[in-house]
Amino acid sequence: YPRPDLNAISDKDEAKVELVKKILRDLRSLKITLGLTDSYKTDAIVSATGDEFIEFVKNEGEYIKTGASLSSIEFSDRAKRDGYIFTGSYGYECSVKVPFDVDITARLKRIKKDIDKNNALLCEAEKKLSSQDFINKASENAVQKERNKREEAEETLKKLNESYEILLSWEK
Repeated sequence: YPRPDLNAISDKDEAKVELVKKILRDLRSLKITLGLTDSYKTDAIVSATGDEFIEFVKNEGEYIKTGASLSSIEFSDRAKRDGYIFTGSYGYECSVKVPFDVDITARLKRIKKDIDKNNALLCEAEKKLSSQDFINKASENAVQKERNKREEAEETLKKLNESYEILLSWEK
């Protein structure tokens, strides 16, 4: 079997791969925020700073386009445009074109409903975990299950709140 050559691993190349993964994650997240299925193809714009970075992202454009299920991807010095929702990260920005048939108000209501549901789950888990009676009487598995529920609700809330803010800013 082939063995990896650990000397060939480059921190610079690893950082570039991580960057592509972040861009893919952000583009997919924007599509999910709009309620678009993964198979729905839409247009996207990616902007970046630094010549080497821009060139690398352009070279990986086809991979990004395929990985995020895009109909087209444009590389520009500015990702914010009318008709697109936008997110920015350190060193790059991404935006996805909003299809004409997406009802932003309905998406906001749906996300708000999900936020309320997850807030209730979080409160329930925190209430149990703050009860010394529960901690003393419940099995370690039951306590861990509640901790996991709390962590999952917190992570979900973080993502939902980010999506809500993105859509809210686009609607204005």
